[in-house]
Parts: sequence; structure tokens; C-alpha cells
Amino acid sequence: MSRLNYIPGIISLAGSAFLLYLAYESITFKGIDADKAGKAPVSFRKGIVANLLSPHPYLFWISVGTPLLFKAYEISLFQTLLFLAGFYFCLAGSKIAVAIAVEQSKAFLTNKLYIIIIRTMGIALLVFAALLVKEGLELLDLI
Repeated sequence: MSRLNYIPGIISLAGSAFLLYLAYESITFKGIDADKAGKAPVSFRKGIVANLLSPHPYLFWISVGTPLLFKAYEISLFQTLLFLAGFYFCLAGSKIAVAIAVEQSKAFLTNKLYIIIIRTMGIALLVFAALLVKEGLELLDLI
């Protein structure tokens, strides 16, 4: 087995553990009070942890992103900066757009359908956690 497979395998298993935690939180979700303002949201922190524990961004930058950066740099530094700016503008921009859409839909966030959707997504997270466990175990040659 290649030693290079150990790192994504371990990241996959850690990511699956985090997804299991998020799935548990989603499945046991009881609703939110849209007017409650006492507790600071931890969604941003959860998003960062989820991205750090996913092997896919690392695989993207190792296999696609970095070679594109080098190719852009061969053309010019401006091309490299333009690629990075465009990439992160689209990535962050899409996430900001989703956050704004959620902010504008507070009424929806308080109804029963939302609770059902969150719990259903918790079940989907369980499926993805299982897939990451399988992927991690395969990368570690344990199955």
C-alpha cells in the first residue's frame, strides 16, 4: 500500500466521524426560535471544520488546482491571481448567496416542514458518513 493513501484515508475517517456528529444533531433537531438572539451561531465554525476534514479540497488542489496555478503562472502572475480571485469569488460568493437566501426565509425556518427537512438531511449525512468510512477503510487497505 502506498503511504500516500494513509493521509486521505485518515482524513476520510475523521470526516465521517464529524458527519456522524452533524447527522445526530440534525436527526435530533427540534426547531429554532428565529427571534432568539442570545447565543452566537456556530455555523461558520462547523463549516470550517467540515471543509478541513473533507479530503476532497486537498485532492482538488493536489490534482487539479495546483497544476492550473502553475500553468497560469507560466503565462503571467496576473493570470494566476485572476484564477485564484475568480475561483474564491465563485466559491465564497455561492456560499454567501445561500446564507442571504436563508436569512430572507426566517418564516420558513420556524415551520414543521423545515424540521422534517433537517431530519431528512440528517439521514443523508448518515449515508455520506458511511460512504466516507468505506472510502477511508479502502484507502487504508482495511477492506
